Formats: sequence, C-alpha cells, structure tokens
Amino acid sequence: MWGAVLGRHGGALGKWSCRWIIGLGVAALLALTAMVPAIEAAPLATPKLTLERVLNTGSSPGALAWSSDGRLLAISDSLGSRITVWDYKTGTKLRTITKPSAGEWWLSFLPGTTILATASLSAGAAPPNTSFVLVDAADGRVVTDVPGPLPATAPRLSNVARKFALSADGTVAAAITRDGRQDFINFYDARTWKLTSSHKLAGSLISAAIEGLPHSDEFVSLDVGGKLEVWSPKQETPLSVTRVQPCCNEGALAISSDGHFAAVADGPPVYVGPPPPARLRFWATNGWKAVAEGEPAPHPTTGINRSPSARPAAFSPL
Repeated sequence: MWGAVLGRHGGALGKWSCRWIIGLGVAALLALTAMVPAIEAAPLATPKLTLERVLNTGSSPGALAWSSDGRLLAISDSLGSRITVWDYKTGTKLRTITKPSAGEWWLSFLPGTTILATASLSAGAAPPNTSFVLVDAADGRVVTDVPGPLPATAPRLSNVARKFALSADGTVAAAITRDGRQDFINFYDARTWKLTSSHKLAGSLISAAIEGLPHSDEFVSLDVGGKLEVWSPKQETPLSVTRVQPCCNEGALAISSDGHFAAVADGPPVYVGPPPPARLRFWATNGWKAVAEGEPAPHPTTGINRSPSARPAAFSPL
C-alpha cells in the first residue's frame, strides 16, 4: 500500500548527510479504510511503524522508485548525480548509474519494465531542450531523451522536469516544469513520448510533487503551500483545487494503491538549529480530509513513495 520515505540530516550550511535508508512497515494504515464513512468526526489516528530493512546507500538519499514487481529499488542521491539499483528482498546493491550532471529529486520505473525515467541524466550530450530521459536500470543504458515544452533556445532549466508521474495504466506521463516564476504541467503519450498538452498551474509557489490517481487517467499535484490540484490530460484547467496542510518538502506525495488515501512526508530537508522530526500525514482522497499522522524518524524527510507489494514499507534516515 505505501512505499518509501527518504530523509537526511541537515544543518545551517548543509554539511550533514545521512547514508542510511531504513525500511519501515506501516502496520496501521490498512485499518484506515474502515474510517472512510466517518472521517470528519474521527480523531487523527497514529500509524504504527516497525523497522523492516536498512540499506547503506553511501550518500544522502534524494529520491527512489520501485519496479512494478517490487524486486528492484532505485535510489538517487540528494544531488541527483548518481542512482543505485538494489534487490530489495536481499538488500543487495546491483549497480550504480553515474549521471554526468545533477538532476531533480525524482525517479520513476515504467510499468512492467526495468526502464527508469529521471531528469537530466545525459545533459552533457542531450539536446538542450531535454526535459527527462529514460535509462535501463539493468545496464545503465540511456534509452531516449524526451524534450520539454519550450524550444531549444529557452533557458535549459525551463525544460527540465522537476516532478514526474505516470497514469495508472502507464499510457500517460505528466511532468512539471518551471519557467521563471510559473510552473507548468505537461502531458505526454507514454507510448510515443510525444508532448500532447501543456498547462499553467495556479499560483507561483514551487510544486512539491505530482502523482497519478489509481483506476483513472487523472493526476494530483501539490505545491509547498498546500494547494492541491486534480488534473485530467483531457482538460485545459484543473478538475478541482483544494487547500490542505502546507508542505515544506519536495517529492512528498504518494497515493495508496486503492486510491482512497494520500500520504505526505512533511519536514524541511534544510534547516537551522536542531533537526525537526520527520512527519507523515495521511488524507482521505474523498474530500481530502486528514485522517492520521505520525513521526517515523527523528530527522527530516525528502520524499515518500508507494511499494507495489501489499505489505506497506517506508524509508527514513537513521
């Protein structure tokens, strides 16, 4: 049901980093389904978190993705310059993919494949308007470069995909780019990787995350101020706009496999003074009401993702 939360130590000058990834079983989340009819009246539940696995990534983690079968776990470092691929069941590191330039904090496996989507992997050799690339996690081979919405003459960062998500059936991809102070949501046909449409996101705050909703072709975007928009690739404007708990993080949203709940990893990755604790917040997607929250680790988190297995798992720093 749930995936992974990434975190790291911070500091006034960003000198601290954490090399450990901790797997956590989230035992109480399945019981949330029974709360749906009475969400508004129910107090916030506290998920029970149990340690499942520890992985030493060798650097501060920034983003992760599971393969569809749950066997492979890909982890990007916080600079976006290196990806390590793991056999999650055995805890064995299979390979390291070195990126010639830093990218954004996101990774995504294409359904049923070992192909990873990631930002700026081949920036040195790719066309200047590249938004994201596809790379085979099995051997590190770059499969293709996917262009952004703006021409090659635009500033390079204006085309780089800052966030990325796939629809439930894997046929539509959504990528968020930022041109100046404006964020855009761009839709692609994931079978041909052709751009089909591009739309402005409301407001000027930085987008924290985007996720596809299960059992539909819709997507949910979240900005750091807590503005949540539901989008369909078939429409020019969002289907709905909701204000939820402000999010201090980027890469911080995950949707449960049944589509009933959303989770946010809340807590700034950069801070001054004592590290604030990681905090998970859970909402019911029907009305976007808060239903639970908990603190899985004493340090901030940088992201969350959902495991494809029925048993939930999460990640956080030690």
